[in-house]
Order: sequence, then structure tokens, then C-alpha cells
Amino acid sequence: MDDRRDPMDVLIAGLKPRTDALGSLHATAGAEDLLTKILATNSTETKPLRSKRHVVRTLALAATLAAAVAVVWVGESTVRPRQATAVTFEEQDGYVSARITDPSASKAEFDAAFAKRGFDITVKLVPASPSLVGTVPRFYGDQQANRHEIKMYYDTSCYTDGGGWHCPVGIIVPSDFAGHAVIDIGRAAQPGERYEMAGNAFLLGEPLHCSNLPGMTVDQAIPVLQDLGIRPIWRSVDRSIDVVSGIDPSTIGSLLVQTESSGRSLGVIEIWVGPNVPGTLSGPAEDDWNRALSVGC
Repeated sequence: MDDRRDPMDVLIAGLKPRTDALGSLHATAGAEDLLTKILATNSTETKPLRSKRHVVRTLALAATLAAAVAVVWVGESTVRPRQATAVTFEEQDGYVSARITDPSASKAEFDAAFAKRGFDITVKLVPASPSLVGTVPRFYGDQQANRHEIKMYYDTSCYTDGGGWHCPVGIIVPSDFAGHAVIDIGRAAQPGERYEMAGNAFLLGEPLHCSNLPGMTVDQAIPVLQDLGIRPIWRSVDRSIDVVSGIDPSTIGSLLVQTESSGRSLGVIEIWVGPNVPGTLSGPAEDDWNRALSVGC
């Protein structure tokens, strides 16, 4: 039998070892299925070599198939693009609202976005607990900035303890602002990095939201926290027994978890305990607080 092989078979056979690589890259079932169908040709079968014109067409078809595999492979991957812009600007009535739209952007990207808009505003990125990533806790700068010409831009659909339903997600700047300002923006913290901004760990977006820990005894809460992968630092509302570095839980096992908590770093949270059941107060502020603790649960 003629041992010459069809160029198409050679090219297709050359693609077969890549099926293992495709699986190792966690491609979707659709991509794997298409590749399997394309590679269904029996590459060990030998055929007479055809005309040069047919060879050219065969090579072109092989290139097209390879491109199709690449498109499906990439198109069905789990990679998702980042937001196109670090800051979104909207102008109205002589003011520009600058909202943070990509908390993962770098300092250089933030600075460039403000400079492109014509503002001398630079950014300082500070490690923050999850619910505060992308928020703006403060701004500071020269006299123009300090005369309150710059204001906070709030999102009233989220809750911050101490601020109520007002999350600072940007700034509002006069269109003709010619001064210099610096704004802090919360960024995701690295493992072991101490937060400079920390929200209550029971609020939406934080690791203890919907955990139902408030009202549990310390002894009851410990296994729940272990399941969540949280290392608690126990604090007490009773100053006479409180220890900043953390209380030995064996000495406070019957005390009740309160609704006060604060992240120190990823997976490490200060949790306050006391003798009373939390949430015993009443009134609009308390109702607001309880709603924030349970939203989405």
C-alpha cells in the first residue's frame, strides 16, 4: 500500500495531542465536543497523494478548522473581561459626578482617568474589607478641595454602619475645578494584609452576612465560624474584661454574640460579645440597622 498520507490527515493528526491540553485548561463541554468532531478522521488511514490544487485546498481547510477550534476554545472559556473604565463621569448643572466603576483598576489607571477628564486628582488605594472595596472614604487636598467644592457621591442602595443607606462610591466635582485633590479608594486586600477600611462583618458583602451568629453563645458560634473559615478575635462590650488582642473563648463561652464586628484582615474578624440579646432597642434607626443585617438573607 502507498505509504504517502493525505496532508489533511497529517494536519488533523497533529491537532490530536492538543485535546489533552484542552482538558487541562478547563475548556467547556461545547469546545471539547467540537474539537472531538473535527478530529474524528482516522489519521492512520493511508491514501494516495492528490493533485497540488487539492493539496492547497486541503491546507486552507485545515487552517480554517484550526481557527474554528481556537475561536470556540477562547469564546467558551471562563475568562471574563474587566470593566472598560476605572471611573465613569457624568456632567450635569456645572458638576461632574465621578463614580468608581472598576475597583480592580490600578492607581495609574485611576489617575489617568481623572487626568483625561481634566482634573488634577490623584488616587490612593487602601486595603479594605469586601463591602468597602470601590468606595471612597475621604478626599483631601489644597484650599479649593478643602472648601467643600468637592463632595461625596453616594449610592443610597447600600448600607454602611455609621453612614446608613449612603455608600460613598465616588465624588462630585465642579466642572471648572482647577485645584488639586487626593481621594482614597478601597481596594481588595491581600492575604494577611491589615485592613485600613473595614465594614461591619455582618453587613451585605462581608463574610458573616446571613450567618445568624448574633444571639448565639460563643460556644455555639465557634463551630459555625470554623465552617466559614473565619478566625475570630473575641471582644467584649464589658470593658472590664475586654482585651484588644482577643479574649480566651473558654472564659466567655456563655456570652452572646452581638451585632458589632469588624474585619482585621481576610479571614480574621473581631466579634463583640455581651450578656444581653442583641437588637433589644427600637425605633427607625434600629429598624434600619436590622434591615441592613438581613437584606438578601
